[in-house]
Amino acid sequence: MLAERDRKFAEELERQAERDQEEETRNLDAINDEAQKDPTAASSGKLVLAEEVAKGRVDAKAWKLYLLNMSNNPIRFLSIYVLIALLYRAAQSFSLWFLGQWGAHGDGTPTSWYVNLIFRLFSMFDTFWIRWLERYGLIVGTIAVMDTILYLYYFTGTIHASLVINLKLVDSILRSTWR
Repeated sequence: MLAERDRKFAEELERQAERDQEEETRNLDAINDEAQKDPTAASSGKLVLAEEVAKGRVDAKAWKLYLLNMSNNPIRFLSIYVLIALLYRAAQSFSLWFLGQWGAHGDGTPTSWYVNLIFRLFSMFDTFWIRWLERYGLIVGTIAVMDTILYLYYFTGTIHASLVINLKLVDSILRSTWR
């Protein structure tokens, strides 16, 4: 019952999408026909004109505009961002290595592990565990700080790029001729 309703709903959505596409095509064809019949329509103050719409991907020119406006010095900005990102990934890998070292630390002496198992499970305040835990806490804290710095640095860059692009757009609109 539910599957049948979903199938009917999906078919109705497909039919609606086809109707919308056909209507849009008819409207664009009508606009193009009017523009071809009267080439002076654009100069006579007509407000609606057909335009080309690109679909699929962002142009390289737009990426260049975005990336080069993330800072007043884009090379320095991108270099610092990549450096922080690499250090962040290295710190994550180091934390995994450190956990492996911590876990393998007692492998060389099985008596210290098996004989003192109960003692170690219930005495988390042993200096051995505190040292390893402090070190690991420092590593995890460093990773958290680096992650925060990385995202804040990227955030400020995107805000700066948005501001510059917006100012360029407003300037372009206000300097353009009005039809």
